[in-house]
Amino acid sequence: MKKVFVPVVCLLMLLPIATGCGVKEKISREITEGIINKVTDGADIDLNEGAFTITGEDGEKLTIGSAKWPEDQAAAMLPKLNKGEIASVMNSADACIITINDISEKDYDQYVKTLEKEGFVNDAIILDEDNNKSYFAYLDDKATVAVSYYIPDKFLTISLEKFNE
Repeated sequence: MKKVFVPVVCLLMLLPIATGCGVKEKISREITEGIINKVTDGADIDLNEGAFTITGEDGEKLTIGSAKWPEDQAAAMLPKLNKGEIASVMNSADACIITINDISEKDYDQYVKTLEKEGFVNDAIILDEDNNKSYFAYLDDKATVAVSYYIPDKFLTISLEKFNE
């Protein structure tokens, strides 16, 4: 433990000095990737623009932390919402969760209508309470979607789960 601790402390002490030319960011990224690789048992880790993608030995990918609308994997089944500010994204081949801030109730209602137009209408459940609204529905036997809007916080969560084909 001491053999690992001393070099890491020395490296961390040098970080404030290495502020030019993005060196600090690159070192920080490399350290983070190394730690995550150890924790995830050697899975391939790619850090890019505030998000990281973990690629397992089987090639399956999981992206976490982006502030951009995902356009691949499970999220490709969702219509894009061009409102609010994306707070976080978790996206894999089988599931996707997107959280968005600064959404109005009108934006939520419009997104639900868009989902319905895209075919997310089977076994639909609509909840409308004092502080939140939710919509749950299936897209045939392909996927299920859940959209929850928290009215006082103007906060929206979209989750999608794909079914095995």
